[in-house]
Amino acid sequence: MIKVIKSSEQIHAQGGIFITHELLKQYGIDKLIDKHLGTRGSGKGYSYSDLTLGLGYSQHCGATCIEDIQHMTETFNNHPEFAMSSPDIVLRMLDELKTETIVHISESGVKHEFNSNQPLNDLLQKICIHTKVLSTTEEYTLDYDNTNTFHNKYDAKRTYQNDKGYQPGVGSINNIPIFIEGRNGNSPAKYLMKDTLKQLFELTDMNDIKFTKFRSDSAAYQQDLIEFMENRHVTFYIRMVTCEELRMQIKELTEWKQIEYNYNLIELAEMWYAPFGGEKKYRVIVQRKKNKTAQLDAFSESVYEYYSIITIDTAGTPQEIYTFYNQRGGTSEDVIDILKNDFNRNHLPCSFLDQNTVFMILSAISYVLTVWMKTIIGKHIKGITQKGRLKQYMFMFINVAAKWIHSGRQTILKIFSHKGYEFIPLKI
Repeated sequence: MIKVIKSSEQIHAQGGIFITHELLKQYGIDKLIDKHLGTRGSGKGYSYSDLTLGLGYSQHCGATCIEDIQHMTETFNNHPEFAMSSPDIVLRMLDELKTETIVHISESGVKHEFNSNQPLNDLLQKICIHTKVLSTTEEYTLDYDNTNTFHNKYDAKRTYQNDKGYQPGVGSINNIPIFIEGRNGNSPAKYLMKDTLKQLFELTDMNDIKFTKFRSDSAAYQQDLIEFMENRHVTFYIRMVTCEELRMQIKELTEWKQIEYNYNLIELAEMWYAPFGGEKKYRVIVQRKKNKTAQLDAFSESVYEYYSIITIDTAGTPQEIYTFYNQRGGTSEDVIDILKNDFNRNHLPCSFLDQNTVFMILSAISYVLTVWMKTIIGKHIKGITQKGRLKQYMFMFINVAAKWIHSGRQTILKIFSHKGYEFIPLKI
């Protein structure tokens, strides 16, 4: 039997968030946000940096929806400088920062809605550079992918999976999101993808982010997009859409090399192929693996399943190209998974695409700041790894008892822990 004694002493359970705030402030993240987004106008007590960082702090502390910000006000109620706003004010900011949703009408009369919010995507990239999560001196591989988020928002359209939602796109480098495009659920990934990537390239050119390689799934298997990449001198690796002509040419392949990949035995071959009915040939790496039944498939007239990658890379071996392409599963797909489940893209707060796109980009900024914080804090707090999910970061760093002490004209943050919090480079 234990005895419970209540104390009115203000001790905070998530003291690590105070250190997060101090580090972001000392590295000028708040000033960068306000410089880029400007002021909210007279009479508005919270700046854009207050609201943006406050949203991020709520996510770092485990918030799953915008209303959870309300619980953070008690945590920050006696902070010497920072005050957490209410959820309503954050929702007002999402409306203030929205940009116009662009509508395209397809030849069949279908309405497609896109929202790329270039100012906020620009801020996302500037924060990547400012924190040195990305460098302007390196050359990177760009990954691009779209995924469905299912919900019943007012303007949501039915996806190809027949559920209502959005199908936003994410451009990423080394597990770092650098571009978010909101698009409605009825707009497939391949529709106007070249236009999307043009906008992405415009921002990366402006921010001096360089990449020489591009990976994407079969949505990018389009003639105009491949020509666009060639004109940009970007080496592409794109999964192909199988057609009868391609199948016939694959049947003629005789030189197959067996390799083991992810504990599976597969066979690789290569050939040169002219897609889209054109004359120019590209290098194609073909993978084949026996189907699960090992029986002849009536459609392909083969016991094999085939998977092809088109590229202009003539230097890498088939195994190197195949391995490099499949690494995108651990980059772009991981980024989308983390944004969905750790940074609440599965819990969009608003009724319309323009406001929800603001939320998605601000959540991506929160993700980038978390990655950066891990590089600093991980040197002093054991157990924090770059590949660890947000929950690990919370358990190992954020969730620690803390108390503010004001003594002798000093403000001191007292941490109740045996971990190395005192070694974090901080000036409170």
